[in-house]
Amino acid sequence: MAAKRSPAAWWENYACIAIKEGELERNEPGVCRLPRNRLQVDVDEIEQWCRENGVPCRIIGLKARQVGLTTKSVKHAYHRLARRRSRACIIGDEYEKSVKNMVRMFDTYAREDRCRWNNPYNPESKMFSSGSELMLETANDPRAGASGTFQVLICTEVAHWPDTGQRSAQKTLAAVMSCVPKKPDTIIIIESTAKGMHGAYYDTYQKAVTFEEFKAGKRGNGFIKLFYAWWEHWEYTTDQTTGCTEEEAEHIMATLTPREVRLIERFNLKPDRLKWRREAIAGPDYNGDEETFDQEYPADDVECFLAAGRMAFQPEDLNRVEALGKVYPATFGCIDRIAHRVAFRETLPVEAWATIFERPIAGRKYLLIVDPATGEERTTGEDPDRHSVLVLRAGQRLQGIGWVPPMPVARVKAPCYVALDALADWIDRLSWFYGRCMVALEINNSGLALYEALKPYNVPLYEREVFNFKLSTSEKKIGWETNAATRRQLLEALQKAVRDTGKEGTGVAVACPHTMEELRKFIINAKGRAEAARGHHDDDVLALGIGLVLESFATMYNEAIDARPIPRDLRAAFDADHAAGNASAMCS
Repeated sequence: MAAKRSPAAWWENYACIAIKEGELERNEPGVCRLPRNRLQVDVDEIEQWCRENGVPCRIIGLKARQVGLTTKSVKHAYHRLARRRSRACIIGDEYEKSVKNMVRMFDTYAREDRCRWNNPYNPESKMFSSGSELMLETANDPRAGASGTFQVLICTEVAHWPDTGQRSAQKTLAAVMSCVPKKPDTIIIIESTAKGMHGAYYDTYQKAVTFEEFKAGKRGNGFIKLFYAWWEHWEYTTDQTTGCTEEEAEHIMATLTPREVRLIERFNLKPDRLKWRREAIAGPDYNGDEETFDQEYPADDVECFLAAGRMAFQPEDLNRVEALGKVYPATFGCIDRIAHRVAFRETLPVEAWATIFERPIAGRKYLLIVDPATGEERTTGEDPDRHSVLVLRAGQRLQGIGWVPPMPVARVKAPCYVALDALADWIDRLSWFYGRCMVALEINNSGLALYEALKPYNVPLYEREVFNFKLSTSEKKIGWETNAATRRQLLEALQKAVRDTGKEGTGVAVACPHTMEELRKFIINAKGRAEAARGHHDDDVLALGIGLVLESFATMYNEAIDARPIPRDLRAAFDADHAAGNASAMCS
């Protein structure tokens, strides 16, 4: 019987759901009253292809509100449990609302099912006579999923899972997904509306691939991504309600907002769609807020993330910053002391403590910036604070080349958690390597202890000028002090540099992937404070901002450098491993 083998066939012949009016609507053999939309068809096709090809089914869906993805996800859980002995888990952010609503949907499927499974379901115990079982979890529990192994996992509204204090959405998602073995005929469906360019859901969606890419052999993170725009859904038009008269259509076209103009240009939307959108935005759910509407009803899978989270740096600006830095490949190694000189010794990455993107060049200016970890107690734990040590090459106009923007050209390899005495030694070596360049030390918190550790090395330290209002005099103090005013100063300098990248005499280039990742995860929170997104760090962001503010203190490099290349046999082995790793990544 096709319905027992195929969830899609079962739906077309036996599915029954509660429609928005509260009544039950059912399909019967030969009579399909619940047609599938494009998103639901895609889910069924992906599940069938994965099952037939012996591949674990992993789907992540980005959707508008009430387009039927949850309905289909629960259907696949029900069909799998009815078809063969299995365990399924449904987990959501709001147990009383989202999870219980999905359970009612599951119970309706089971109660109204006319297919002869010979596998009765008990809604009280959530068990079938075959031993199949439905488990319920809440994302508020960091130990969600600890109860066992599942063959089906449905994660709903993952972008809105708790991500504060001791609760980590990333860890909760990882923990519950680890309960599903990576075997054929297993299903994980993650679905949500957008909520900013950060977090477990965003990261998983961005690393997923399309169904066509997956079938062609590209695997990404193992997930197939699906997107369904609000304007694709047949219900989201006034044709289903009061319609759109010619007069209303003329008025809409004469009063288009900038966002409506873009929608017409990109998707050729008609006035009836725009009328529905205007009515929805004007209603009590949104009260005229277009940004919130675009988050809940996305038109594409890029702008919805932008609408849902205020990023401190615009993605297109960061793309220019990254493009300028990509021509500088990373070299890993250590800086050794040799008599009264230092020399860079290239090593394998695992042995290195320094990352070099550009060797020092005579006539260029360099500044070393240090943003130490908050304190000793923060350098322990699962995700401790880190030290950030960057060498900034100042911006400069070069004859025959033109303007070259400032760029971090070297760093202590990230992430860095070493003790302060070891860090002081590395800072001294980096300063010597770049011509005994000046060191700008962030003096807050553990910066004072690092200052003491640096004293024996006599490194040239930046001094700030502090005005004494009582004596009407100025005095010099060691290091950069971060407070509300100076933090705003460094962030404004960095934002301007990122925004103006590509313009003559300004901008910034970044070659370090670790720094770029922090820039992309730096957000403006609900209270208006610029900070790292939950689960991410901002050490490099703040260090780079300090460097741009203090760029004029960069010192000239006039010496020739002594570099010791990696031995040929190790280089050949590293190149072979690197090539094998790239090939493996492409295959996976």
